[in-house]
Amino acid sequence: MCIRDRHWDAYREAFENFDPVRVGAYDDVDVERVLATPGILRMPRKIHATIHNASSMLEADREYGSFTSYLRSFDSYATLAKDLKQRFALMGDMNVWYFLFRTGERVPRFEPWVATIRGDHPRMREMVERARALGRSPEC
Repeated sequence: MCIRDRHWDAYREAFENFDPVRVGAYDDVDVERVLATPGILRMPRKIHATIHNASSMLEADREYGSFTSYLRSFDSYATLAKDLKQRFALMGDMNVWYFLFRTGERVPRFEPWVATIRGDHPRMREMVERARALGRSPEC
């Protein structure tokens, strides 16, 4: 098992398999518990963002009838990306694109899209190439 897999196992355990109902209800005691979990990077800001995002996901689910309906209610990738960045914490351009890519939603083709984002992104490129190799490529 590689180090990244061990970290994900620790996150899955700490966040109860990322159940948004449970995570959205976390309080300060839960934040301290998560921060004390072995294998978790000790970043309170990201822990709080995860809790906020679980609540935001549930809110979108209620508002649109399902989270999938929310994602598919926008007329373009650009309008969806804008809403995701406003509604969810710590969601920049890269996080939005990769989240949608990994969940099977339509995203712009990576190579031309990433050229519009400042900086070099070798880790993102590696993750996209790995997902493509596994047959996960919902790009437009």
